[in-house]
Amino acid sequence: MATGVIVILAMAVGVLHVMPMSGYVPTLERLASNNIGEPVSIGALKVSLMSGLQFKLSNVSVGATQDVILNDVVVTPELGSIFGDKLVLTSIKANGGKIVKEALSRLPLWQDTSALDTRMHVQSIALRGITPEMRAFKLPSVNVDVKFGQIGQVQSARIETTNGKLYATITSGGQQW
Repeated sequence: MATGVIVILAMAVGVLHVMPMSGYVPTLERLASNNIGEPVSIGALKVSLMSGLQFKLSNVSVGATQDVILNDVVVTPELGSIFGDKLVLTSIKANGGKIVKEALSRLPLWQDTSALDTRMHVQSIALRGITPEMRAFKLPSVNVDVKFGQIGQVQSARIETTNGKLYATITSGGQQW
């Protein structure tokens, strides 16, 4: 009997990895768009249970003119929060992509809008190999790590070039940075 239950659970997990998840993309796009106050588009969605529940997104764009494009994004929710009133995302990790100059000035607005959303809380964001696109000059790709407090405020941020030669660490000290 126990072997049968284990086999059924293993099959269910296996099916989850190959089951089409495209029907959930519009819901996730709407959730993300409402959280930051700008359109979010997701190209594809997969669910993984190999190292805890993770949503693997690809070809994610942010902004009406796709000012931010992220190649691959892994969203890790706090498991219990999925069924509660407030969704807690322990991490959002993106690999590869670009952000255009015009979006940089809107990042604080996205963070402010997200902090006001009582239905979702993001604990950390990590971006790897993101290229800032400027019109006048070329910048190297960067890695960015941001940690947020309980009410959505930025606690710390680290930005470094992918080669590690240049970096900045920003920490909050109450009203000062």
